[in-house]
Amino acid sequence: MDFSLSEEQRLLQESIDRFIEKDYTFTKRQQRLATEMLYDSAIWQQMAEFGWLGLPFSETVGGIGGSLVDAVLLAQGLGKGLVIEPYLAVLLAGRIMERLLGEAASAWLEGVIEGSKVPALAYAEPGSRFAPCWTATSARPVQGGYTLSGQKLLALGAPVAEELLVTARLQGEPGDVQGIGLFAVPAQSRGLQMLAYRMMHGTPGADLLLEDVVVPKEACLAEDVGRALLTVVDEATVVVCGDALGSMEATFWKTLDYVKTRKQFGVPIGSFQVLQHTLVDMFMEVEQSRSITYMAAMQAAGEDPIAAARAASAAKAYVSRAATLVGQKAVQLHGGMGMTEELDIGHYFRRLTMLSSLFGDRDYHVRRFGGLQTTAMD
Repeated sequence: MDFSLSEEQRLLQESIDRFIEKDYTFTKRQQRLATEMLYDSAIWQQMAEFGWLGLPFSETVGGIGGSLVDAVLLAQGLGKGLVIEPYLAVLLAGRIMERLLGEAASAWLEGVIEGSKVPALAYAEPGSRFAPCWTATSARPVQGGYTLSGQKLLALGAPVAEELLVTARLQGEPGDVQGIGLFAVPAQSRGLQMLAYRMMHGTPGADLLLEDVVVPKEACLAEDVGRALLTVVDEATVVVCGDALGSMEATFWKTLDYVKTRKQFGVPIGSFQVLQHTLVDMFMEVEQSRSITYMAAMQAAGEDPIAAARAASAAKAYVSRAATLVGQKAVQLHGGMGMTEELDIGHYFRRLTMLSSLFGDRDYHVRRFGGLQTTAMD
């Protein structure tokens, strides 16, 4: 595969780097985290003006028409800058709406792309063990609509969203791909309880409890979303690999700079051979993560959905391991100060730790890859 970037993609990378350097320094990020503000609406509006919120969507729905590789490059830059705004929520909710509704999703996506609203998709549940279609939340038909009951975990962007996209089962059993509906639920609905929090790396998320939440019939946006959900979560998984790649890159280069200046016994610790071997290991993990992430993003453009799913799981299985190794080695080389709030290395470590399990940890994706491999051979 040819992993060389186009001129437009290089310009995208440069624009993200300038944004981080000018408007999203580590100091400014720390100041935001010290407040109760879960995300910065001014920064969000900037991201919209740059076209980043419309990047994953086709031109037919008002987007930029970027590829999954473009979305990975954007996430890579945001990972380098430790950006906490809920970009992944845009990808998850927006992409499933586009896949299910096609051009009809343009009206809903307009506010997302222009930055006036933050979307949120709530699909993960207790006991699902990362399986997107493990949906026990029920949708019971009632006169004029539906009653939703169940629990959701880790709904990205939910604390700052006015409306939630919630998956609920119309028929079948948890784990069945068929029988899952998608419902638009106002965040202030009666019977909806939300536990909002910052995730380990600072992005807003929430757990939801739905107790007989009544929604009108038109709130059911689609009645069979299982396969679309699997595809969109795979896309988000590859983008998370891009975010982790950017975080690993920054972690490696900052650690390399540190060992060149930190002295013991009168010499820089970077001159010690054992530490040089550690740095080489870190560098190799970064570069191999880059290759497998780009490969998975390019595979998504193919016509074989099983091959695309295998590539997503292969990438996440490898990157989860690499992110853990790079983050832990960086903290080791920095010593105790590597875990302080004042030093950015500790923040990269937490981000990498979070991303290593988001949308499935290494064990889950190794098992899933094996199952998909068997499916492909049948």
